[in-house]
Amino acid sequence: MTCYIKDQAGNVINTATTKLTQGIFDGIDPIDAVALYEGEKYANCYLIENTDSKVYWFDARKVDGTLPSEDMVSAEILWQNVSCPIDKVMFENGRVYFKTVAEKSGNAVITVKDSKGVICWSWHIWIAGSPLGTNTFGSYVFMDRNLGATSFDTFESRGLNYEWGRKDPFPGAIHKDNTTSLDRLAVSPDIIANVKAQDGKTIEWTIQNPASYVSGSDNGKNKEDWYYDGVDAAVQDNTLWGDGAEKSIYDPCPYGYRVPSKAALEAMAPAVKTGTFSKNNGMTLTDDNDATCFIPASGWWQRKYNEVELCNVGTQGRLWSCTASEPNTVNDKYYGAYML
Repeated sequence: MTCYIKDQAGNVINTATTKLTQGIFDGIDPIDAVALYEGEKYANCYLIENTDSKVYWFDARKVDGTLPSEDMVSAEILWQNVSCPIDKVMFENGRVYFKTVAEKSGNAVITVKDSKGVICWSWHIWIAGSPLGTNTFGSYVFMDRNLGATSFDTFESRGLNYEWGRKDPFPGAIHKDNTTSLDRLAVSPDIIANVKAQDGKTIEWTIQNPASYVSGSDNGKNKEDWYYDGVDAAVQDNTLWGDGAEKSIYDPCPYGYRVPSKAALEAMAPAVKTGTFSKNNGMTLTDDNDATCFIPASGWWQRKYNEVELCNVGTQGRLWSCTASEPNTVNDKYYGAYML
C-alpha cells in the first residue's frame, strides 16, 4: 500500500509505501511456514495428520503443476466445519497460507479468486488429527478411512461425499444414532444446499461453483450425470477422475492416493461378501494382512424437490471408482459409474 501526502493544491509532496501481510502469522515469518508437500507433489486435497496450531502453505497449482489462472489475487475459506479448524488464510506470491487451530480437526475448502472475484480453483484441507493407516486387498493399498474422515472406526469415519468426476467435497453425515438420515455435518458458512439442474453446466462452471450440487438432466428415461445433458453424448467424459492408471487434475485424493479403479474395488469385493454389517454403522471386514477394515454406511447426496439431502445414512454406502460401467439396456448413451 502506498500513501500519498499532498498539499492544498493537490501536489504530491511525499509518499510512504508498506507491504500488508494481513497479520495472520502472529510474529511467524512466512519463511517458517510448513510446506504441505515436498517437491512438486501437488494435489486437490492436502492432508494434515495432527492438530497443532501452525501456519501452512502450498503452491496454488493444479495436480499437474499448471496454474489455474495467471490472474490470482486472493484466497479465502469457502466453507469449513463449524469447529473451525482453520483460523485465517491469505494468498501471496503464488502461495496459499493458512493457520490451523490447536486441538481441532475437520475439513475446509479454500478458494483462490481472480481480480474480478471469480473462483479460479479450490483445495480441500483435511485435518485428520491422527496418522492414516492402510489396508491391502490383492495388489492394491487403500487408506484406512474415507476422504475427510477424522476416525477410522466410528460414525466420524463417514467422511465427505462427492459427485463423480468432481474434485470438491460436500459434507457427510454426522448424526450418531441415525435417528434421521437427513442430518449432515454442519459447516460455516452454510452454502452447500445450492442445487442446480444440469442445464448445460460445464467443468468450468463447477470449478467456479464448488459448493453447488448439480443434478443431472432428465431425458425421459434416466437421470443423467451432472456433466451429461441427456442430448449430446459427446460432452460426456468418463475419465474426469482418471483412467485407473494416471491421476487426473480433478482427482480429489491427497498426493500418493487416487480414486480406485474398478479392478481395485473388485479386489476388495470378496472380503466385503464375508464381512459383518452393523446397521447404523457400517461394514467390518478383514484385509489380506488380517487387519481390520471398516467401511461406514455413509449414504449419499440426492436431489429432492429442488433441494439436496443425504439419504440412506446408516443403511447403505457407496465406494466410488474412477471407472464407468457399461451402458445400460434402457438407454445406450447412459453410463453409470462402477461402485462397490
